[in-house]
Amino acid sequence: MGAGFCLKKLYRENPYIFIPIYKFNHRKERRKYLKFLEQSEKWSEDQMCVWQFNKIKETVEYAYSHVEFYRNKYKAVGYENGDLKDWKDYYNLPCVSKVEIKNNLDLFLSDEYRASGKYRVSYTGGSTDKPLKFYMPFEAQFKEEAFFEYYWGKYGYRFGERAVVFRGHQTIDSEKETFYKYDRMQNFKLFDSRYVSDERYLWKYDKQIKSFKADTLFAYPSSAYMLAKAYEKSGITPPRFKKIFLGSENTYEDQLRYIENIFNGKTAYHYGHSEGALLAIKYRDNHFLGFLPQYGHIDEYDENGKRYGDNELGQIIGTGFSKTMPFIRYKTEDYAIFSEYKSRDFMKNCTSVERIEGRKHEFVVTKDNRKISVCSIAGAEHMIEMTLVSDMQYEQKEAGKLIVKVTLLPDTDAAKAKKAISEKLEAFLKIPLK
Repeated sequence: MGAGFCLKKLYRENPYIFIPIYKFNHRKERRKYLKFLEQSEKWSEDQMCVWQFNKIKETVEYAYSHVEFYRNKYKAVGYENGDLKDWKDYYNLPCVSKVEIKNNLDLFLSDEYRASGKYRVSYTGGSTDKPLKFYMPFEAQFKEEAFFEYYWGKYGYRFGERAVVFRGHQTIDSEKETFYKYDRMQNFKLFDSRYVSDERYLWKYDKQIKSFKADTLFAYPSSAYMLAKAYEKSGITPPRFKKIFLGSENTYEDQLRYIENIFNGKTAYHYGHSEGALLAIKYRDNHFLGFLPQYGHIDEYDENGKRYGDNELGQIIGTGFSKTMPFIRYKTEDYAIFSEYKSRDFMKNCTSVERIEGRKHEFVVTKDNRKISVCSIAGAEHMIEMTLVSDMQYEQKEAGKLIVKVTLLPDTDAAKAKKAISEKLEAFLKIPLK
């Protein structure tokens, strides 16, 4: 009997064998990003400022030369390559909106990447009511993995450690009565959050969580909060999660304290989006967020050139450093309370915000009174059907019935779009739509 056969048999018969392919898959590319992060966190503010401006200039000039939309937009305001000499010139560039991207998607793809085919199609889920289709380079995955390995490592988590995950995955197996799937590549147990608020099922969740013996939880804030509430209501002893990582929705201090108290752990959280332009993480010494300058540049000025003041609410506008489909002065339609706070640790060069406004904790209520977060709906395999719409709004007046209002993109077949969206959402929510 060969060694290969034995390994396959062992793999089949042991569902929790962890195979850390991530450690070997494109390790060189990830290590490059990690090394850069470890070195650059020690830079002075002036060093980081110079590096960021050079990256922005490189991105803008590339976009002008290779991306038709930016070339046309910048020419219209009198910009030519070589005109970007300082930060004032950058803030004089016009912003880009989601509507412009939706209506001109093919004009945003770099001609070099179009010719090479070295890109992939991605989607936002639509948790902010504006689902979006866009293009990403293959190497974006390595950058993302490296940044999160860096961030999680600062809070004591190492890639490969066991973790429980509640982030919109559809993992229910009704025949086996399980609510999870095991991810062997990351050592994650992925849970379906759609039934977590139903007291009939909590004991099943509890058994599957505790048998995994993980001390880390990754979750949407709303999912972690619902799980905590379910444990408190049931009287079942909650599991202990020493490290709780939250993201993709607003975080509120009272809810954070509640989640920490129930699970006897410490929370950390981040702000990011699928487009990969910006990433902010929680400071270690307070509840503010700092935008990592190595990932992308967040503008401290609005689209009219006015600088945001301390404690002022402003739209999050930013520039990522991808060349496949550049996001330059991109209006995210999320808002933040800006702050002058500066830390003294590895985040000393971050731009600070007190909190993010937008991505509210909203829920859809099913007929059997289960609560499902809107973020989980949007995050359900990043519903491709949602990219047919320009705007979307959920409205609910009665448990078990949901009204979905949409504005379709131009030239979209309304009947086909309605059918596709209804089938996807009804299958996910198990409730009829209007």
